[in-house]
Amino acid sequence: MNDARSVVVKRYERYGVLGGLAIGLLVGLMVSGPYFREWALWQSLLAIVSGAAAGSFIGYLAISIVVGSLAGGSGGGSGTGAGGSSGGGGSSGHASESGGSFGGDGGGGGDS
Repeated sequence: MNDARSVVVKRYERYGVLGGLAIGLLVGLMVSGPYFREWALWQSLLAIVSGAAAGSFIGYLAISIVVGSLAGGSGGGSGTGAGGSSGGGGSSGHASESGGSFGGDGGGGGDS
């Protein structure tokens, strides 16, 4: 089971790197394009390669973050259980402070 998941993760990491590389190349071209005649060739190539490298790294990190967040499962967190109160007691009539119940107090109404 874990081996099949690893294959899928590797595939999506490759997609993230390639997608980030493509976007990084595009950004590098857009940055160096207006300065093509002013900059030396190595400066233009440096901008393009730097954009591609940064894009591929960001693409790899994005996939790693997605995989890590999915591995954590749903829920999580440090809140109280269902219906529990994290407040310090007392009741002020507000639903959020009266034991974790949902909904409003039913009050309101319009002027006649």
